Amino acid sequence: MPKLNCIRMRMAGLKLRKSIKNLVISESRIFDSMAAAEMQSKLLRRVSKIVKEQEEEMEKETEIKPSLMEEDLKGYLSEVITAVKASRK
Repeated sequence: MPKLNCIRMRMAGLKLRKSIKNLVISESRIFDSMAAAEMQSKLLRRVSKIVKEQEEEMEKETEIKPSLMEEDLKGYLSEVITAVKASRK
């Protein structure tokens, strides 16, 4: 059973990363019209909301409280923003 919970947690993490990436891509149209810090702050707030929703969903499904670090989210968000900007050039 613990192995199944690990698999579920891993899948939820992948789902979360996909949600973050999709959000950044969908918001990429406003990249040029906003200052980078303001854009990242706005996206971080939206990502935090998604994370909270998915954490609650994951806790219901697995009865395990995930511990996602805000710094990890900021790092991943920065990676995605950089990748999206590079793909637009």
